[in-house]
Amino acid sequence: METNEFNFKGVTVNGFLMLFVVILLPILAIWGIYQSILLFDMPNAGALPTVLLIVSILLLIGTLIILGGFLMLEPNTARVTTWFGKYSGTFTRTGFYWINPFYGTKKVSLRARNLDAYQGQRQGGQPRDDWSGTSVETERHLQGPV
Repeated sequence: METNEFNFKGVTVNGFLMLFVVILLPILAIWGIYQSILLFDMPNAGALPTVLLIVSILLLIGTLIILGGFLMLEPNTARVTTWFGKYSGTFTRTGFYWINPFYGTKKVSLRARNLDAYQGQRQGGQPRDDWSGTSVETERHLQGPV
């Protein structure tokens, strides 16, 4: 069986580094807004206060967008990433990361889920051990039209 699955090849950044950036950006933006308000009162400031105010507001909006890119993966889980609906890879590295927030992600479990079926069933029953270790035979009863 051939699959088209491949590892995610996009840019990934350490999540803690980006967390530092996300904390720093609003501080810079608020400082910029404060400075632009102070510069509006100066007579020869020109267009500098307006430009500083616009850049600061864009920094705040950018910070909100960046917040959507954080990704934390635990062992035996993966994230399937899509770029506007097109499959772009499976992210399987365990840890705290940041990827482009415009990638869509869906969490997938990699845990093996095996069905333990008893092959030598005697009249429909399955042997199980109870809390004391005694082998007990269980039987499944299905209700429905006969």
